[in-house]
Amino acid sequence: MSPIAVAAYETLAAGRAKGDYLCTKIDIKFPIENTAHWIDPCVEAAGLLDFNFHDLRHTAASRWVSKGVPLAIVSECLGHSNIQMTMRYAHGMPDNDERAVIAMMAYY
Repeated sequence: MSPIAVAAYETLAAGRAKGDYLCTKIDIKFPIENTAHWIDPCVEAAGLLDFNFHDLRHTAASRWVSKGVPLAIVSECLGHSNIQMTMRYAHGMPDNDERAVIAMMAYY
């Protein structure tokens, strides 16, 4: 999980109720597909200096994997061309070996 993305979330979520928008400084004049329209004001509001939009993809992938989402599903969601690209996130599955043993032993 990217420390920068975590810092952004914590800064933007501070003092907000669950379900509230994290960033309310959005100018609706620009198309929503333009990331500068909605992400740049949030990055600025969070005071981030070295933010890369790709950090959000990495954080999402790391969180999915750490919660047990199969790598094939993460790969599909991220649009990776092969599973090897997604294997970078396998480090987030520290109990994978233990879960494999438990699954196999369940048959006995």
